[in-house]
Parts: sequence; structure tokens; C-alpha cells
Amino acid sequence: ENVLTPPENMAGYIRSNEGLSDFNHLLNRFCTPTLYSLAENGDSIWELRYFNRGKRPLNTDNNGKTISSLLTFDPGWNLYASTTATGKQEAYEQTMGCMFVPTNEAMKAFFSPTGEGADFYNAFGTWDKVPTTMVADIINANMKNSFLTALPSNFENVVDEYGYTMNIKTSDVENCYIARNGLVYVTNKVFAPQDYKTVMGPAKIDLKNSIFAEAITNTDYTYYAYLLRAPKNIYYFFVTPDKYFKNYVDPVAQGYSNNSMKCKLDFYINSNNKIVATPISIATGDTIRNDSKFPLTSGTTVSTGIGNRMEDIAGQHTIVCSYDGELEERIANGQEYFISNSYAPVHIKSLNPGGKVGGTGNTASLKILESFKKENGRTFTIDGILQSTTKSIYDRLSSNNDFSEFFKICEALGIFASSSVDKNAALNYTVNFLSRYHYTVYVPTNAAIKAAQAAGKLPTVAQWENEGDAEVKDSLEQVLLRFVKYHFQDNSIFIKGEKKDNATYLSCTLNNATSKFYPIKVTNTGSHITLTDYTNHTAHVVTTEGHYNLMARDILVNNSDRNEATEILSYSYAVIHQIDNILSFE
Repeated sequence: ENVLTPPENMAGYIRSNEGLSDFNHLLNRFCTPTLYSLAENGDSIWELRYFNRGKRPLNTDNNGKTISSLLTFDPGWNLYASTTATGKQEAYEQTMGCMFVPTNEAMKAFFSPTGEGADFYNAFGTWDKVPTTMVADIINANMKNSFLTALPSNFENVVDEYGYTMNIKTSDVENCYIARNGLVYVTNKVFAPQDYKTVMGPAKIDLKNSIFAEAITNTDYTYYAYLLRAPKNIYYFFVTPDKYFKNYVDPVAQGYSNNSMKCKLDFYINSNNKIVATPISIATGDTIRNDSKFPLTSGTTVSTGIGNRMEDIAGQHTIVCSYDGELEERIANGQEYFISNSYAPVHIKSLNPGGKVGGTGNTASLKILESFKKENGRTFTIDGILQSTTKSIYDRLSSNNDFSEFFKICEALGIFASSSVDKNAALNYTVNFLSRYHYTVYVPTNAAIKAAQAAGKLPTVAQWENEGDAEVKDSLEQVLLRFVKYHFQDNSIFIKGEKKDNATYLSCTLNNATSKFYPIKVTNTGSHITLTDYTNHTAHVVTTEGHYNLMARDILVNNSDRNEATEILSYSYAVIHQIDNILSFE
């Protein structure tokens, strides 16, 4: 009693289903008429195609303009064929495409002040204002190249393009339609892209954060999306909006001999959609025009210098936690100093809007503007860049007369190096036995060192240097070196840091009998730090202003000549405290 007709393709079914009109409205952004052929009478025959990167790709419009936002495949292609992991096209009969298409009700629930897409709603207000790049991400998250990988019996194993489980349940599906080129699951929820569900979301969604969005998602910058989109970790992620992405004291430039070349960087996105930076002399306030010193300003390709700085900044802006709410609990318990993913200390007074945060190189605290709760942590926008100190351990020890006895020993031993083994230069000096990590340096008072020397527990520098017997001299050098290294400890411990009760940390002095490093036990009440050494004697951090929580960063740059360096090659972070007694391991 009815005319038999072939089934619609996926796009046709979505277009004709009124209950899917909201999703189809987004899909139409990628739909374009293209010339199919000319009829015998000269008429043009057109077909509807979708901009896509699939096996039948289309990435230019009828005027030849390149389209950058593409779908995974063309849902209107009747002869749909997928490809294998090796790029080989599968036979037409072997599989078909698959789409998870949310109902209008699901789209409205998602795009609402309280829905999973609240960030989109707050940023744009209507779907029509959501940028096409983001719409492509949303649609592509709901497209699968092969139906066989998305059978209902396999829903729990369906993953997104980054390999993360989509958490699809059969109860999420209200209906399905077998189209001529694939299968359409009609769903009662929107399966959002991983990037927008995680702490990356606010950076990617809000166009005011375009620099940070580019930094964490462009693979040319090497950092960072693989980490931030991980669903099983918890991150506290600080995002700097574009208008505040300025006045970044460039660490590499601080090593230049010419004082006028020491600069701050103002970052921006150029017309080629690349992150670039304007270098401004700290001494003169003038823009530095010498681009050979600052490849950061090149604009057609991604600069390695820019990628280097973006990785450094993004690392300091990320704190990894064990559970959601951990930082809030620690702050309520009095903790103010935290270690970022790049080992940089971050000072946080409050995480509420208006709360204060800062890096060890910031001259003033930054303010939290907004906060967002995401699936794998919290995102905060702040009114500046978290900056690290450019002062080295050498700077800190040499500039304080109360550290002079300890510094004298360190300097005589030659632990401060101006270059690495492979001849790359230090920004000024680095401690030669530290690696890319974070440390605590305990500096005994001058009186404590002199008392140990008077008691014969420690040789003086003069005794060592003036010793005539070579074997004895070598022995004295080892005593001094092992003494110094025992005052360098793995992990940064701060006044106002994480509270610890007799926690064990390793020093940098090796126990030759066990081939393990000698430990130091630390009790930190938050306001006082007590150390117990291997001989069971105690020392206390001196809480006189200027003698504790002194932040340092040793930096190696990527050239044997500091004046020609363009990148941070490696670094070590340290916090320095004076203590009222020496530490002994024997």
C-alpha cells in the first residue's frame, strides 16, 4: 500500500526529524551545495556536501577559500566508507558510519545555566554565537567512523578521539535509525568533547583566553593537552586572559650582558593565529627591535622560543592534586605554598573570587577573577601571569652576610657551575649536583658552623686548602662536600607549607655503605620547622624575616653563550632556610 523508498542517509534523516532540529541547525553550518555535474542540456546539477576530513574530504568552499573547521566525515555521503588504523579504505560493505544525535530537549538541557554546557551558555548565550571551531568539536565528539566499534554491546568501551571513555549507556539512547550510510543513535544527552568537560574547557571556550587556549592545545607547543584532559587526575588550573598576558619577565633575557636587552614580554595572537610576543626593555621601557635575539616575535611559524615560554608558564599554572577540594582543605588548614606541575612554588591565600595567588617572581599578588568546577578539577582565571623568580641559589647565598660561612664552603668546593657538562650556559650559576626537581636548602648560622669547626667536627676552608698531604686534602674535601650536600634535601618545605609530622626526606649525601641517600626527618607545624638529622640531633628553621622561605631557581639556557640563548633548557627550584644548628649524618 506504500511506495518502497530507499532509506535516507544520516544527514537526511537528521534534517527531516523535527525532534533533532537543534542539532541539525549546527550541522547545517558545515553543509554546502557543490557542483556535481552538468546535464546534457547544460543545466548544473548540485549536491549537498559537508566540509569534512574523512575519506571523501572537502575543505574548500565554492570560492576556493580553505575551511579549517571540519567534520570527521561527510554524513551525507551515500557511499560512505571508513579507513583502518593504517589508513587503508575498508570495503563499502564492511562497516558504516555512526552518529550519536541528541534530541532538542537534550540540547537545551546541555546549553543552559546549570547544564554541562554552562560555560558555553555563559560565554555566548545562544548556539548561533558559538564559534564554528567549537561546534565542530561538539559534533565530532558524537561521530564515529565505524559502527562496529559502537555496537550497544560495546558502549562501555567506546572512546573519543583521544582514547578516553565516553561513558555511553544503553539508557542514553531513545531511538535509532539505520540509514543508507550509517546508523543514527538518538540520545537523551549530549556527549561533550573531553576538552570542554575538563579544566581545559574555560580556556578553550572563552575567546578572551585565546592565548592560553592556543598554548595548551596546539601540538607545536609540545604542552599540555594530553595532561589536562586526563579524567582520572585532579588539577587546579590557573588561566590568564589575553588582556593580562603581559609583563612577563623573560628568564632567558635576564642572562644577557646588555642591560637594555633584559626585557618583559607582552604576548598576543597575530594574524597568522600564532602566539608571538613584543619584548620591552625593563631598563628603558622601549620595544626591542632586534629580532635575531628574540625569535619569539616571528609570526608565520611557531617559534621554539614561544613554545618554550608557554610550556614554562602553563606548567607553573597547573597544580596536581589527589582529590577534588584538596587545595581548599589545605588552605583552610593554614597552608599557603604549593608546588606546581613544573615544580615552581605557588603562593595561594584563597581560591574564592578576589582571592590572592602569586608566583615567586611576581612583585604583587594576582587576583582570582572567576572559578569553574570541571570533571577533573577546578579552573581559575587570574589577572596576570604566575612568574618564577630569576634569582639563583648562588644569588641568595652570596647576598646575605648571615649565610657567609656556608657560602664560603660552597664556593670553595666549586659546587656553583657557570655551565653544564654539555657546555650550555647557566643563567648565572647552578648547583652542579641538582637536577630538574624542587629542593630545600638548609643554611646553618655562621655561629653554628664556626662552633662545629672549633669542636673539630668540620674542617675550615683554610685547613683544607692549606693541607700539604694530597691524600689528607682529598679526604678533607670529601668531608666538606658531603657536609654541604647533606644540607640540600629533595622536595621543597616551606613555612606556611604542607604540615608534616616527622616525615622522612632524602638529602643529597650518599650513604656509601647502603648506596642510599641519608635521610632528614621534618616536622612542619606551618609556622615552625624542626629537623632531625641522621644522628638524631635537631635543628630549627630561623624565622627571622629574610632568613626563611627564600625562593631560588637555577636555570640552564640553550647556548654556551648566554647572550645568544633563546630558550630555558633545564632548571632546579629551591627554597632556602637558615637553621640554628648544623645537620650531621655521622
